[in-house]
Amino acid sequence: MRVSPDGRFAAVGGTYPPAVRLFELSQLSMKVERRGDADVVGLEFLSADYAKLAVLTTARSVELHAAYGLHHTLRLP
Repeated sequence: MRVSPDGRFAAVGGTYPPAVRLFELSQLSMKVERRGDADVVGLEFLSADYAKLAVLTTARSVELHAAYGLHHTLRLP
């Protein structure tokens, strides 16, 4: 679980099904859920809000998410 730098959003990674859920803390509501193919190992906010997010998975890949969804996947050796 991570909290965004501005303190307005929280991101939580789950394992079954592999997903990342983003919550808006001021409204106590879920903003978006992003599903993946592999379990979430770690995640990090790349912007002050939830628009940019990096997710490390057990499939040795880093998924880069933007506000519209999955932007790019990097495979690690």
